[in-house]
Amino acid sequence: MLTALLPAFATIGDPHFALRVIGSGFTPTSIIVFAGQDEPVTYLSPGEMTTGVNMNLWLGPDPAIPVKVRNADGQESNELTFEFRAPIVVEPVPPDPSRPLPHVDQI
Repeated sequence: MLTALLPAFATIGDPHFALRVIGSGFTPTSIIVFAGQDEPVTYLSPGEMTTGVNMNLWLGPDPAIPVKVRNADGQESNELTFEFRAPIVVEPVPPDPSRPLPHVDQI
């Protein structure tokens, strides 16, 4: 059973990262199924595994990427959703010409 993905989302353009899968019933032969693809894992315990996420594979935001765990006997966990988000773009605000900037001696 899956209970958490850490992190639960990433921003397009972020560096590669390790996705931690938290739950129960994992075995050393369990795999993480990320977006329908079997991923290599590092087994940590019956309740935690990790896999690397290659951010170069993701070109755009995707609001609902399914993640689940499959054991060697074919038993699958529930799915949780991982999200790739678009980067936040901060546009500079042009100065308001109706409000002159103060002189240094007025600050």
